[in-house]
Amino acid sequence: MNRAAGSFVALVLTLSPCAAWAAKLCIQLNDDGDVLVLQGIGKGSKAVSGHLADFVGILDEKPIYSFRPVMGSAIFFSRKFLALGLTEYYTEINDVGSPGSFAEITTFHRVRCNPGSDGRLGEADSCQDITNRHPNPDQEIRNGIIFRCSEIPSLSIP
Repeated sequence: MNRAAGSFVALVLTLSPCAAWAAKLCIQLNDDGDVLVLQGIGKGSKAVSGHLADFVGILDEKPIYSFRPVMGSAIFFSRKFLALGLTEYYTEINDVGSPGSFAEITTFHRVRCNPGSDGRLGEADSCQDITNRHPNPDQEIRNGIIFRCSEIPSLSIP
């Protein structure tokens, strides 16, 4: 019985990073305050959705973000590497009550995250986001890090 209990505890500890990420994963992009927030990441290949929290500025000593929806797929394997293919739609809403704006812009994100020195992917590990914006053929490369989602405002649905 102790062997079975020990195996169960080892399994829970092994899968706990995946289980925590299945709820939410946040990647801060560059130093400009933009954050990619994703839900649904788990072991293997999964459909994911979320939003880009685009940092706009400060109002009354609080950060202001515009939110744009993203969706796509993620491949997470060996608890080490994460690859994401995402589409961002430029229809935004901000967190000060304005409905935001629409634009004829669609952005494709190719994101890769690599493990740190411990060999596992986790908080403070590095990511790179290569974006292609359409209809303009603009490409941008942004470096980022994985961090705690509790550090940014969340979207609440009434």
